[in-house]
Amino acid sequence: MRAAAPPAAALIAGLVAIAPTLSDTDLEDELCVRFGPALWAADNGPVEDQADPALFGTATVAAVIEAATAATATGVPNAATVDPTAAWRVLAALARIVPEPLSRTAIDSMRELRGPTEAVSADPTLAGPVWWTRDGYGGRFGVVAPLTASDGPNRWYLWDIDTCGHRPVTVHSGYYDGPDRALAAWRDGVGSTAGDRSTLTAVDDPSLLATLLPDSENVLRTGGESPEQFAEYFRSRRLAEAVRLATTSDGGVMPADADMSAAIMEFLGWLPAHRAGQPLPTDFESLAIDVVGAWIHAGPAELFHACSPHRVALFVAHLREIHDAGTADDMVASLPDLISWLAQRNGTPPELARRCLRYLAGEPYPGTGNSGGLNFMARVSE
Repeated sequence: MRAAAPPAAALIAGLVAIAPTLSDTDLEDELCVRFGPALWAADNGPVEDQADPALFGTATVAAVIEAATAATATGVPNAATVDPTAAWRVLAALARIVPEPLSRTAIDSMRELRGPTEAVSADPTLAGPVWWTRDGYGGRFGVVAPLTASDGPNRWYLWDIDTCGHRPVTVHSGYYDGPDRALAAWRDGVGSTAGDRSTLTAVDDPSLLATLLPDSENVLRTGGESPEQFAEYFRSRRLAEAVRLATTSDGGVMPADADMSAAIMEFLGWLPAHRAGQPLPTDFESLAIDVVGAWIHAGPAELFHACSPHRVALFVAHLREIHDAGTADDMVASLPDLISWLAQRNGTPPELARRCLRYLAGEPYPGTGNSGGLNFMARVSE
């Protein structure tokens, strides 16, 4: 907190200074813009100055509460140096952006300062149905939701979600003027090969949607965000909370995760016919058990059938990291069969399935490698 407090206070002071020149919506956007480099610096600076996003968010909420309290108090020395209205608007903007439990702290402070009715507008509200799309491989999602603005017309928020790693990650997010522009931005990020045939449809699996949307990461944080990704780090989670609340009903049946035993038996039953006329390894059953099991656990189990070049590249790197060279070689050698089975099971077009094969040699997917290893937050495009 000692490291996070000074930059957080500076961020708030800068916003209070310019708040009178901005609308409420523009103030929220500017707050996000400034979060980007601030969070990146806190995450990448010297070890003694580092603060993870949750800690930096806590320091920011504390700073704006302090500013708003000082500005609205009576008899506080130098209180006149802070514009009470500006400080209050920055507090309200922050309450609309940061997720729980930070948003609750900010809203409770708003109620304490001005009464219980003052914080009603701090909760974002879904303004219509949520839409989604996925790429040709089935593992990259675009989720688009209309949300009420604090002032002005409703806006559409986009989450570009990649599930090719060990957990879903939002590699891009932000507001757009309408669903068509959000879809176009998602397609630009995914690339024409994987995304050009994708269209928006109404969400028909709220439980899967809840799994995909970002939430509080805590110790499970993936890491590696760019300043642009950090700009929407808080808001993407805050708005995801609103979407989950509006789309997930109590008492619903959660979809079962992939049954590993059933998947292994299905693959083993499919393999001999697929390899007709070709000899099978003597230990192909145990190898299939290992490969299918590893594939299911290397990504979201609900989407184990989705296979893309990006996921194959990450999976090969994963196998070579946790197995000795000989075992990894044997498992990688079986991947063409696994890819064919997954593509057939998933309905992946053959021309897309063939693109997965080029990464069996362990070559990193373009844009995902860095000096510290693989970057799971890379926004890959094909």
